[in-house]
Amino acid sequence: MNNRNKDIDILRFIGLSLIILAHVHAPYTIMQIRCFDVPLMLFVSGLAYGNRETTASWRKFYLPRIKKLLIPAYLFVFCDLAAFAFTNRLPETSILLKTLFLCDDGAVGCIWIFKVFLLIMLVTPILTKINRRMSYVSFLVLMFFLFLLQGVLIWIMQFVTTAPWDAIYRETLPYLTGYAIPFLLGLRLRNSDKRQENITLLITTALFVTSFGLYYINHRAMVEPTPFYKYPPQSYFIIYGLFASAILWKLRNQLNFLTKSKTFVFIGQNTTWIYIWHIVFVTIANHLLDNWAL
Repeated sequence: MNNRNKDIDILRFIGLSLIILAHVHAPYTIMQIRCFDVPLMLFVSGLAYGNRETTASWRKFYLPRIKKLLIPAYLFVFCDLAAFAFTNRLPETSILLKTLFLCDDGAVGCIWIFKVFLLIMLVTPILTKINRRMSYVSFLVLMFFLFLLQGVLIWIMQFVTTAPWDAIYRETLPYLTGYAIPFLLGLRLRNSDKRQENITLLITTALFVTSFGLYYINHRAMVEPTPFYKYPPQSYFIIYGLFASAILWKLRNQLNFLTKSKTFVFIGQNTTWIYIWHIVFVTIANHLLDNWAL
């Protein structure tokens, strides 16, 4: 635990806080501003793996991480379904299956994020090796290619309409490619020098300003990253996530004062279980309180 990077834990704390904020029915403007939460969490995951040796060994790498993700998720699902059974309101079979497979559409609870981390985990050894072997310019080319690939995968969705393949496709490939982008950015920035950090921040800022500006010119309205471009993640949502994540990483020294608080660090070090429990408490609070801030 002493070897942990507390700057990364603080970003985890921020990401988790933004996710919780999404579930308390905050006002529209706040909901849009804070919607870089999941990309930030994948960016943070990339930062965490930036200095780790990874292996494709099933026993050493995959199995422990699958347990770490699925045990809390399915434990929550079991308790949630037990509560449904107690009230004689068991969900339909289709909802149970969607919950079992951690879908974002129609599942019980808000556990689809575990699917995202599982998908990224499958390609983590590959992505870490690729990142270490390529130059910064090659990395930028790869990111550009992934954006193009993500756009193609989203476009193909309209042609995949046969059940259950439409659901399988929608819930996997676009999520894998989309969230691999902030994960890769985290991998890269963990060991980047100041020059590369500044160039990355400049590029993500230019992408954000240009894409959101063009959207406003064409539609005479601001982009709504969530929910229209989030399920699965599309370019506007991803670009906003990269922009916000790059800024927060650049400001890590200014945020360093938060590492002096054991509470913030503790939350950052225990995001999985806190995420699970927040669903319970937020659900209760939403029924008992009218004030979203409380």
